Amino acid sequence: GTRAVRLEVRDSGGLTGSAFQQVIVLDYLPQSSPARVFSNFATAYERRNPVEYEKLLSADFVFVFNQYDASDPEHPTPVQWSRIDELESARHLFNHDHVDGIVLSYSLGEPAPDGQSGWRVRLSNVLSLNTRNENNELYVYQANSYQDFYLREDPTRLASDGRPLWVVSRWEDEPISGMKVESTSWGRIKFMYR
Repeated sequence: GTRAVRLEVRDSGGLTGSAFQQVIVLDYLPQSSPARVFSNFATAYERRNPVEYEKLLSADFVFVFNQYDASDPEHPTPVQWSRIDELESARHLFNHDHVDGIVLSYSLGEPAPDGQSGWRVRLSNVLSLNTRNENNELYVYQANSYQDFYLREDPTRLASDGRPLWVVSRWEDEPISGMKVESTSWGRIKFMYR
């Protein structure tokens, strides 16, 4: 497929770099920039590839559920979960017999220093999960919300192009405008497939 990616990098002095590029994704890209991490993220989700998805996450990765899902009185999610839980959920989602397809459309926000050693990137997106119920009828889940990703270079590894490898260390599921989304959230979908 083809993806349009715009990534701007800012430091305390203002804009230091900007790029807009149409990327034809034939395979996974070297994980040597945040934009490439997100391209691989979308490809791994759409191709339902848990092996490639696992490569994107740091060893200390944490997924943080939005406050509405975590405090839901009927079906509460955890407040957060670890890399192990994340990978278990992804494997179940990617390999589930009733999941017909996953479509992810997104736009990257401006990366900003996270106050640590990496970058925070806000993704606005729509995740469509095409499933089938017990009667084999099509059922579509949609998650339309902001996602905050925290990325950093992994100093112990290099990407396949010889540059430092970037990984996702934290992912926060944010409700749009501070309101519970009527349809569902990323966190709720993840929790359903755990």
